[in-house]
Amino acid sequence: MNEISQSEAAAVRALAALVERMRIGQERALEELYDATVGKLYALASAILRSPEEAEEIVCETYSYAWANAAR
Repeated sequence: MNEISQSEAAAVRALAALVERMRIGQERALEELYDATVGKLYALASAILRSPEEAEEIVCETYSYAWANAAR
């Protein structure tokens, strides 16, 4: 099994901390998560859907879902 680098592990911990902050209702954490991940998420959605409009819609729905369900 492949091990992740220290920088990758630190990035995972930082994202997990943002999700934890979202769980307790900190809207700024959602903004930070968005800033940290939107580029990669949009690129993935675009590659799969091959439609910029659909990719944008899915990305928006993803962050909306993440916020609405963070407390679970």
